Amino acid sequence: LPGHPRRGGGPFLFLGTIAPHKGPDLVIEAHRRSGVVTPLRVVGPPGPDAAFTARTPHEPPVDDVRPLLSTARALVLGSRWPENAPMVVLEARAAGCPVIAPAIGGLPELVEPGVDGWLYAVGDADALARCIQAAEASAALPIRPPPSIQDHVNGLIRVYDAVR
Repeated sequence: LPGHPRRGGGPFLFLGTIAPHKGPDLVIEAHRRSGVVTPLRVVGPPGPDAAFTARTPHEPPVDDVRPLLSTARALVLGSRWPENAPMVVLEARAAGCPVIAPAIGGLPELVEPGVDGWLYAVGDADALARCIQAAEASAALPIRPPPSIQDHVNGLIRVYDAVR
């Protein structure tokens, strides 16, 4: 459609609570350091620290993230704590959106570098900036769809069988 952004041609996207543990400030700083031309869009509800929220430029949350993810260059997470399995990563994969995430908690299980996106060392703004640069320069990745419920159940059965 005329005027409709091509898939993946939109901004880098942070979706999450505007709170220190989610790292929107890290994402903003890394984006600045990266020097990329693609803008960054920070979207999310305010966190419990009103002062942090007030000094972190962001947009209010939206009801439906699918249109944002389907056009984003990449979803960028700045988490400083061990995320287990954030829904936003699965939503991004379902939308075919690459993910840039810290290598902490369950995120390395959800993001395979070079397939679903990029991983970086937690809290390292320079490493995150390099991932943003890589995403800016990258051709489309073969983003895996999120696992189905049956895939998840089969994986759990394999783990239980191995332990037995």
